[in-house]
Amino acid sequence: MKRFIKWLTFGALGLLVMAATLPLFIKPTPLPNLVDSITLATSTSNFVQILNKDGGSTELHYQAFGNATGNKPTFVLIHGSTLNASSWSGITEDLSALGRVIAYDQVPYGLSSKTLPEGVQEADYYSLPAAASRLDALMKALALDNVILVGNSFGAVIATELLARKPDYVSGAVFIAPAVTVSGNSPTWLMQLPQMDGLGVLLARQLGASESFYRSMFADESAISSDMLAGARLNTAVSNWDTALWQYLRNWRYNQNELMQTLATTDYPVLVVAGTQDAIVKVEQSAFVAEQIPNSTFIEIAQCGHLPQIECPEPLFDAINQWVSTNHYLMP
Repeated sequence: MKRFIKWLTFGALGLLVMAATLPLFIKPTPLPNLVDSITLATSTSNFVQILNKDGGSTELHYQAFGNATGNKPTFVLIHGSTLNASSWSGITEDLSALGRVIAYDQVPYGLSSKTLPEGVQEADYYSLPAAASRLDALMKALALDNVILVGNSFGAVIATELLARKPDYVSGAVFIAPAVTVSGNSPTWLMQLPQMDGLGVLLARQLGASESFYRSMFADESAISSDMLAGARLNTAVSNWDTALWQYLRNWRYNQNELMQTLATTDYPVLVVAGTQDAIVKVEQSAFVAEQIPNSTFIEIAQCGHLPQIECPEPLFDAINQWVSTNHYLMP
């Protein structure tokens, strides 16, 4: 019996050692048929180089619609995680009737840069402050003024981080299913383990190409077209997308209390929109965010999920149009 227990113990220890060491030898095979961002650019694509605080530059991809002549505002559209600028395709044309529209790809999504600049720390590059700084740099590079930030899901988190800096070129914000109260912290000790380097890339590939996660963002899956799916997967056709996504994921975290404190003390008017059938950010969570903002308006869109801008674009546009018209001071 003692010998059996001894061998059982040695066997268990051996399995633990294998579990700890085998992942170190996982080297994902490079994905075939990937191309650079320029190859995938369309007639509405624009690219701009943004200087990083810690050195080097980052190339951001954006699309521009309409104009901001006279008293018209500029709507800067900030997509959520795993998505890209194409997630705004259902509303860009209508919004362009109200002013200029800029829809950009956050790093590392869409056609924006997927290479960590030399000399820049990964944790700094993919931090929330860095994401807000890139957005700030984009708007300054384009000389934008009278800006209305429109953030969906994690895009609203980036918008909140920027609002904390009180930029004078921003007039207000629209939060669509804001993920401000959703936990944004991954277990740092686990994500930074050397064993996760290879496994993490495989995880990123699974998440980035997942159709089921995308479908969960809709109240009615029949609303999903083939063009929507192709747009959502655009990121997975660009060279190095899987490594960049893993680097982003293992450094993705934010302080919910700090974000809520920013919103509780902000002077900016904010429209908060929620789909009643949102399975990602519950309508109650969006309502709570709106309650914390001194000058907020809360709108629910019935039978709509996490992406009203492509599932329910008409009622979303009506809500934004009404809000802009009511807050006429947004249009000096």
